[in-house]
Amino acid sequence: MEGGLALMWFRVLVWVCGLALVFSQDLTIPTATIKILPEYTTVPREGDSVTLDCEISSLQPPDVAQWSRRSSLLSDTQQPIVDENGLNPALIDRRYSISPLQVVNSTAALYSHKITIYPVQQSDQGYYQCLAKRNSATIATSTEIHLLVHRLDVFPVCFPDGPATVTIGSSLLCKTLSDTRILAVSDTEMPDVITDGWVKSPTNAEGSPGQELNKTVTIAEHSKTFHCFSISSVSTLALACTIGPLTVVSVSTNPPSSQLATSNCPNCNTYIAILINSIVIHLITIILLFHCCRHWKQLRDMLSQSSTPRQENDRHDNNPELDYEVPSPEPRTAEPGTMSSSPETSEHVYHNKIAEPTSSSKQPDDSYMELNPPEQKPAVYSELKLSA
Repeated sequence: MEGGLALMWFRVLVWVCGLALVFSQDLTIPTATIKILPEYTTVPREGDSVTLDCEISSLQPPDVAQWSRRSSLLSDTQQPIVDENGLNPALIDRRYSISPLQVVNSTAALYSHKITIYPVQQSDQGYYQCLAKRNSATIATSTEIHLLVHRLDVFPVCFPDGPATVTIGSSLLCKTLSDTRILAVSDTEMPDVITDGWVKSPTNAEGSPGQELNKTVTIAEHSKTFHCFSISSVSTLALACTIGPLTVVSVSTNPPSSQLATSNCPNCNTYIAILINSIVIHLITIILLFHCCRHWKQLRDMLSQSSTPRQENDRHDNNPELDYEVPSPEPRTAEPGTMSSSPETSEHVYHNKIAEPTSSSKQPDDSYMELNPPEQKPAVYSELKLSA
């Protein structure tokens, strides 16, 4: 009994482990989907850029994405244009470029691989398919998608194109470049009948192919959007461009040219303010330097004119009798009684009196020794030292 119970529990354990192993495996089937992403229009237009985006959803991260193309449905041959080595130069040219395999959303296990064709041509038309591989095994394959490239002349032309500000009395234009297209304008996204106010011309200007629709702007067109359709006469495909939303203004409400210039340059006010401040600072600096140089020159001239005469005047004021030229001393023969001896040396010193510039009370032939002349009448002496 106990052995049967143990065997039953063992079987239950094996069954639970098996279920856990099954649920741990990836039960989600990987998928791959291709999207066509034109650059400017809703459908590819010749001369524009077109991107083919292959989105891969798989819990097992793919290692590589490959692409193939079929020229038509009648052809059974899939030509590889991108393999594990990259682009196939034998089938495509430099207009093709690829992006590396990228993780779009790690939580949702979504990956992306893109091919960009620029400029796209009608020779690039065909049926494209991508597949994802992991460890050299294919884990996901997309369905084929048809790339149809339209001629440039089958698309309508809008003026203005997109949102615009227009004045009352100006014209709106919608035209086609091919006589095989039917032109229609609507204020909805459906190609209805021509909206009131649009005037149809049989041909474009100068007799070129196509048709043309014109409308004069009134205040009623404010905030409106018009859709211009080019409808094929052999299919239901309608190509469209958009005029609007429109902002209608009168001529008098146009912003001044200065405001237009400012709107084109949002930082112009800051630049102008900096320029004005710089000019003002330079002007103030130049004026200060000019005044400093001017006053410094005047002060320097005054100092140069007053320094020397003032010294001379001070000297003459203190010694009024020095306003004459002192003659050079001339030695003369010593007379008896005019020689003095120095006790410290054996030299004899003769004191010869130079002629005074003014009259003196003493006789000119008197010989005398005057060591300290009076301050009232200073005299100039020369001293001759003779060796003993």
